[in-house]
Amino acid sequence: PQDYAATGRACAELRSQTFFMCTLSAEKETLEVPVQVCTIVAEVKDMLRTRLGGMDLELIDFVVKQGCTFKKLKDSDQVGRKMTVRGLETFSAPRHKYPHPYGIIGAGYTGLKTALW
Repeated sequence: PQDYAATGRACAELRSQTFFMCTLSAEKETLEVPVQVCTIVAEVKDMLRTRLGGMDLELIDFVVKQGCTFKKLKDSDQVGRKMTVRGLETFSAPRHKYPHPYGIIGAGYTGLKTALW
């Protein structure tokens, strides 16, 4: 029997050391990530958040095909070999969109005054 109350080195022995490639597909791209068998969806979401520059995790859903239907994975579920990421178009960081872009030509007195107002 396993000791689930183990800490330290004994805790590291409880984790699986086998890896596989997890294929994540968005609308336009596919990303392959090496993960352990015991990796959960929350850890992959955290990895994507750091890769995408602090994106809101509530916008991302992981979906797997299970039988003839699709299943939305919870944060506590283990990752599958092929998963679809809903809520992302690409795996690159999104460009910042400015609400009121201004273009100021010249850095003289009038240009600086315009930039301050």
